[in-house]
Amino acid sequence: QTTDIGVARDRLLLVEVDAERAGYKDARRLNLMRTLIARASETSGVVGATLSENGIFSGTESGTNVRVEGFTAQADADSNIAYDDVGPAYFHTIGARILEGRDFEPRDNESGAKVAVLNQTAARFFFPHSSPIGSHISSDSLTYEIVGVVSDVEEQDLRAEPSRRLYIS
Repeated sequence: QTTDIGVARDRLLLVEVDAERAGYKDARRLNLMRTLIARASETSGVVGATLSENGIFSGTESGTNVRVEGFTAQADADSNIAYDDVGPAYFHTIGARILEGRDFEPRDNESGAKVAVLNQTAARFFFPHSSPIGSHISSDSLTYEIVGVVSDVEEQDLRAEPSRRLYIS
């Protein structure tokens, strides 16, 4: 009850939607998510609504290897990072603190610029002596501009040290 997990858990409601199981794929799934966010936002008493592919304490986790502009990995594990695809105003909605830069905005969509936010642990690891804002991080064949740094959000294990995390719009 007293552990700081980096979110406003006293005012947070998590809902799981398995759109793929219901037959929603690609553009149709994206439209469904946008509709659900809009409907939730219109509900009396709701301050904000957003989405996350993995979800806080959902038991699911995604990981990838990255290449970071200006960073040279000393070991293979140095390139490992957890990641999550999230929606607009994600950090504001869950009550996480933006430490530098900005949150995701509606313009950060499939037709917008490829942008990313790092958690504090990843920012310190990859950019120990400088700001990551404006730098680039690549995964697979995609390159993202880093537009923000967010406080560490413990999403899986309250007793574990924070892991490096990349958030993608």
